[in-house]
Amino acid sequence: MNGPNKSVMICGLTALTAILSASFGCGGNGGDDTGSQDVIQEVFEDSLADTAGDISTDEGGGEAISLDKPAGIALAGAWTDAWGTTHDITSGLWLQDYSGTLSSFEILIWNNGPSVGGAGWAVARNSDDNQYSAGLFSRFDWTTKDGTTYFCNTAWDKATSDEAIAVQPADASDPANSGCGGFGWTGLTAVEPPAPEALPTDTRPMDLVVEAPGASGEGTGDPRNAVNGVRGGGALTGGTDVYSISAVTGSFLVLALDGFSIGNGPGAELVVFENPFNYGDGGVFMDQTIVQVSRDGITWVSFPFDFTAEDETSYSTDPAYWDGFAGVTPVIFNQDIDPNADPFNAETAGGDAFDLDRLDQDDPDAAAVARHGFRFVRLLPARTVLNPDTEQAFVSDPISNGPDIDGIYVRYAVEN
Repeated sequence: MNGPNKSVMICGLTALTAILSASFGCGGNGGDDTGSQDVIQEVFEDSLADTAGDISTDEGGGEAISLDKPAGIALAGAWTDAWGTTHDITSGLWLQDYSGTLSSFEILIWNNGPSVGGAGWAVARNSDDNQYSAGLFSRFDWTTKDGTTYFCNTAWDKATSDEAIAVQPADASDPANSGCGGFGWTGLTAVEPPAPEALPTDTRPMDLVVEAPGASGEGTGDPRNAVNGVRGGGALTGGTDVYSISAVTGSFLVLALDGFSIGNGPGAELVVFENPFNYGDGGVFMDQTIVQVSRDGITWVSFPFDFTAEDETSYSTDPAYWDGFAGVTPVIFNQDIDPNADPFNAETAGGDAFDLDRLDQDDPDAAAVARHGFRFVRLLPARTVLNPDTEQAFVSDPISNGPDIDGIYVRYAVEN
């Protein structure tokens, strides 16, 4: 499902204060998310726009977006250096934490190299909240030599991104000792994630609505219905305690587990409960939903999805053809009826489970999520997304008006 492996990617601009609010304000680090909802909305709307490539007409829903994208920045992941700074890097954000002092850099363009001097590079806008050179532009070069990854903050105070791009690359010939402003480059050590067997196995419902554009706040337009527990209607009827995502481009739902990240453990890490139900003729009424995860709320990674019917321009009520979508399996789990039921037991709970090990390991951003886990889940109506096999929006049930989300359960949660 991924696009060509291009080495250069240019991202849209987002506000750095908003990025930090989305990444930390609704977590367990003392932030107050109540005052940041407006800027969070801006971040996630920009983020959705950044993922959109080619467009196609979606009947009744506007323009369908393409989720194909180039592979991410090669440094995606979590790192530490010899000075005690941690570096959390995605294709949208380079976040540095030195003894609790945060420096944030919104990545605008990168080249995975090699460039002149033998290093990849990225240019970023410094956060307005950074202690030094706030609001200016930085350039980072990186290289790997003798098994060690190094980076050099080649520029940090340029007035424009073009000036930062034009800076002479750092000399990568001897990064351990020289080449970075008269000093050696900074060595990076990959952070080891918790061992899968050490992760907590208790199951939890996602309990925080991060973004729900277009929500009315009433009835099935209230996104809180997606975080107040799962109350499935069984195999023959859909649930009613749901949040309905409009089947129009630009509608989506972002949820999180407040104060926690989800690690990669054995089997599935999350189950999405929508409200499919069985037709009398053996088919299933479905509102197919694409599931994405993110470490920072900016850079999104899609679980692989594919409509495998022979004729992909004709809708099918057979769930076997809808591989990798949520909104396909009826929901049996109802916490009011059996609060001790296991939401990850597919036979007794239903729902659609997703395993981080299915993510595309050739994409550095996806590989980083598979290694370090995620904080945010985004749900998109499939009918608003381009089917890469037809270059048209995914077909949908004629009476479908968008996914109805009952909730998301996760396991392997660790405190941020």
